[in-house]
Amino acid sequence: MSRPARQAGALLTRWQPTSLAAFLVVTFLLVASLIPAAASHAEDDDTGGTSVSVEVTEDPTPTLSPPSPRPDLATLGVAGASLHFGDQQVAVGRNVAANGVGLVFSRGGYRVEIWGRDGQGVSLRVDSNGNLIVDSGGSLFVKATGFQPGTPAAVYLYSTPTLLGQLTTDSSGSFSGSFAVPPGTSAGVHQVQVVGTVETNQPAVLTAGLLIYASPGTPPSTVTQPVNTGGTSGSSSGGATVVQTPVTGDGDIDSEPGTLNLGIFSISALHAVAEPSLSLTGGAVNLSFTVLNNSASAFNADARFWLTSLFGQPIGAIDGIPVADLQPNEARRVTARFENVGNWVLYRGYVTFTPPEVVDNTELVPITREATVFVPPPAALPVIGIAALAALAIVVWLAVTGRLWFLLGWRRDEDDDDPADAGGPTSAPPARELVGSGAPS
Repeated sequence: MSRPARQAGALLTRWQPTSLAAFLVVTFLLVASLIPAAASHAEDDDTGGTSVSVEVTEDPTPTLSPPSPRPDLATLGVAGASLHFGDQQVAVGRNVAANGVGLVFSRGGYRVEIWGRDGQGVSLRVDSNGNLIVDSGGSLFVKATGFQPGTPAAVYLYSTPTLLGQLTTDSSGSFSGSFAVPPGTSAGVHQVQVVGTVETNQPAVLTAGLLIYASPGTPPSTVTQPVNTGGTSGSSSGGATVVQTPVTGDGDIDSEPGTLNLGIFSISALHAVAEPSLSLTGGAVNLSFTVLNNSASAFNADARFWLTSLFGQPIGAIDGIPVADLQPNEARRVTARFENVGNWVLYRGYVTFTPPEVVDNTELVPITREATVFVPPPAALPVIGIAALAALAIVVWLAVTGRLWFLLGWRRDEDDDDPADAGGPTSAPPARELVGSGAPS
């Protein structure tokens, strides 16, 4: 046995029972004090050995607000548009949407679409000058992309600054919403302003001009453009107006005479109404039809109106009329008015309705309707009346003066009062001499 072992054995033989008991008590207390620390380390091991500290505050997260609007920029005309990133004005594209409904403003990944709706919720296409229009009792629909995700955006209406609404962009930085135009908004040129934060963390302010109509619900869509006359004698280079109006009620047109139900949509007969004029080159013809979307999908279509004489000579035509955003079960009436067409008595009116090639997996083709319209020539009525009065006066004068009978081939004998002429005795004719005979007769 080694020396250290012998010394430890000697030490243990010298310990008293009292000392051993004290040693055990001290050892127990030391182990007990280490148990809470071990448990604490075990909890830390559940988080990967990292101590987690959570601080709880009583203050809620502050509510974000969109960038401030810019009334100083709302001084544009109806066709104007501007885009500011921060304090810097940048170029922005302004284009009519492909379906003719509303305008598209774009720069890089920034894109905002705006279109108007009337009081019945029908989307309005831009006018012939490419101007954004909206009804005073309608709304503006705004669809945008290219903004900072999860940030607020707002839409304002000027000239009187009015907040139309506020919303928050989604995780992709996009938003869309409908914003009602306040009732009683004055008609005329206004500006719409869309404010938000783009992905560069800069405030973005888009300002665009628009035209507000005075009466709620009218006109849902009005476009004026020149008529393409064919140079026919008596026709003029007048104007044409196209108006689209929603059909109120249940919109059922299948019961109307002449309506064709083609499954996906129904189209009425072409109605032609003439409006005469006292002017020789005046007169107007209204052509209209109604289309009903029977499908489960909204679709865009277009129409073409044209007018000819009875013998096919072109009077006028309007091409490329968009019938946009036709909703399921929506019926819409489209009317074309041809003005200053001249009093040609008889016209032939036509319309070709071109739907999409495919709707709800159904192939569609264009369809043409036609109608004949009679335009009376009221300009000739005053002339005919004056001529008739003059002729009557001449007849009376001829009758009073006796010239009427002469013109009619009647002769009046001056000896009508002689009894001989009345059938009485007849006297012998007087004796006559034969001149140069030398002898009495």
